[in-house]
Amino acid sequence: MEIKGILFDKDGTLINFEETFGPATEIVLQELSVGQPDVFVRMANAWSFDAAAKKFAPDSIVIAASGYEMAEAIAPALQRTDVSALRTELDEMYGEASPQFVKPLPGALEALEQLDRAGIRLGIATNDSEINAVNQMKILGIDHLFAAIFGADSGHGAKPGPGMVEAFMKKHGFLPQEVMMVGDSLHDMEAGLRAGSRTVAVETGPATRADLEGNCDLVLASVVDLVALTNSA
Repeated sequence: MEIKGILFDKDGTLINFEETFGPATEIVLQELSVGQPDVFVRMANAWSFDAAAKKFAPDSIVIAASGYEMAEAIAPALQRTDVSALRTELDEMYGEASPQFVKPLPGALEALEQLDRAGIRLGIATNDSEINAVNQMKILGIDHLFAAIFGADSGHGAKPGPGMVEAFMKKHGFLPQEVMMVGDSLHDMEAGLRAGSRTVAVETGPATRADLEGNCDLVLASVVDLVALTNSA
């Protein structure tokens, strides 16, 4: 059956996760720790973040988790119990820090433009906040390509829940088999599978092909390969 809609994860799928969020995370943790090196280290450890290299371990919670889960992980280091308020602060802080570093993955913007010209409805489903996702797409000059941009705070739940995928289908009247969920993590694949959509993993994030194979319909090198795939469907 023809693919009518493609829903993309954002970080590690469309934008370079490490180069965007590595330096932004160092800024966020510095601001939160307010000159307390021990607090900085505890937060960095909770997120499996190597501040010197500005890199995350492959199992870092930051890679696929929602802002609430990220806040929950560092709340003890900050002696905070107001996790929801901390999550809001994190969204705002990343919203200020990440725009200066946001970088698309090679060929991603061109691939999105070709898919749009082919008449495929495009969307984003990210565990980042909706406003941060929208702003990053504006910075890259491609926000107009998306018929929907959902974040973990958009009211449809976070991945691996299927809510954002189901909302995309409902909004455009698509059948599950007419939609493709594309992402770089097992959270993305589970969200698509639970919604009944087709699932395509890409190798541009921290997860390896071995991690992804067997948990999706297909593994591609990057979103660039979607152009040929959808043209041949």
